[in-house]
Amino acid sequence: MRELRLKDKVVFDRFFLSSPQNLSMYSFASIFVWRKFFKIKWEIIEGSLCVFFANSLGCFMPIAPLGNINQKTISQAFKVMDSRNCDKQASRIENIPEINLKIYKDLDLKIKQRFDEYIYDVSNLTKLSGKDFKTKRSTHNYFVKNYNYSFEKLDISMKDDCLKVYQDWAHTRSLKYNDPIYQACLEDTFCVQKEAFEHLNDLGFSGWVVKVDNHIKGYSLGIELNKQIFFIMFETADLEIKGLAQFLFKSFCQNLSAFKFVNAGDDSGFLNLKTVKQSYKPAKVLKSFACSLNALND
Repeated sequence: MRELRLKDKVVFDRFFLSSPQNLSMYSFASIFVWRKFFKIKWEIIEGSLCVFFANSLGCFMPIAPLGNINQKTISQAFKVMDSRNCDKQASRIENIPEINLKIYKDLDLKIKQRFDEYIYDVSNLTKLSGKDFKTKRSTHNYFVKNYNYSFEKLDISMKDDCLKVYQDWAHTRSLKYNDPIYQACLEDTFCVQKEAFEHLNDLGFSGWVVKVDNHIKGYSLGIELNKQIFFIMFETADLEIKGLAQFLFKSFCQNLSAFKFVNAGDDSGFLNLKTVKQSYKPAKVLKSFACSLNALND
């Protein structure tokens, strides 16, 4: 089994190209940015790419095997995890697309639905037309009319300014939502974003920033999932600037004309995130699942 390295991107990309998926974890970048939290290893098992995350709590697979998936591949993958887990309940496969569920059900594995992911039609987001987007259109227009701004391509020199925007935003959110799980997610996201910025070009990220009075006040960063879907992995805007978030999202999408859809990720089970993501009227809501040999924890 091999420890994940940047040079492995070539191998991963080959599997992602031959087995394209629409869930957000199915890119090399989406996996690599978690290196600070997990020891990430991978192996080709029965012709399928299998990725393993391990920490003090156990070993699991963040995505389903990619390639020629069969029952033998899945059984072997569980043997790998079980050999590393004192508690076999930690052995699980996450982010299984709904379309691939049958093979897991045929193995009589325990299945649990996880968080939904939100897919939007790019053309709708670039226009914000119609009554469904009246409020967002209004706040977007307010920003355009009332602020001295610029919209610029993000590059590595902007890393520290972007992370400062995130820290300020996260601090404000943590004061509003006194939920220890939510606050832990805010901290984790900061670490993941740092990893993304440190390898911005190597991982194939592209993004944009909004400057107000020549200071970065919002940014968006993402990755191509496949030829139809672009995944916006991170997006942060100064909460004090009315309409900035709406302007940033719309403007980024206007630069994604090569793609039909945008994946804005999941809501992590948080009502405030779910409300925002639903307010943009998703074209699709993707279901994802996890499986284990035993009952999954909530």
